[in-house]
Amino acid sequence: MDIVSVLESAGFGFVEHVATLAEALKQVRERSWNVVVADANLNGRSIEPVIALLHEKAVPFLILTGYERHSLPAIIGDAPVITKPFSPDQLAAAVRMLGALS
Repeated sequence: MDIVSVLESAGFGFVEHVATLAEALKQVRERSWNVVVADANLNGRSIEPVIALLHEKAVPFLILTGYERHSLPAIIGDAPVITKPFSPDQLAAAVRMLGALS
């Protein structure tokens, strides 16, 4: 599933895709985000440094993963977790909910 297409089709404005941990850190540092959707790992690298930065900047986020919540890093906290596979509607609804909370 192309997550960018799903979110754009659901009416979300600017949607950016990054594939590496370095890119993700750069984007979070340099831009202002309403909501971030992140995979639990990027090319086999833990997303933990990005999550720490999102916490620091108070940016709401959700995690997409093939893992169960209990096996994810504790830094994720109470953030929403969507387990793969998921539907486009499920993803869009979760992002809408986060946007409404921020």
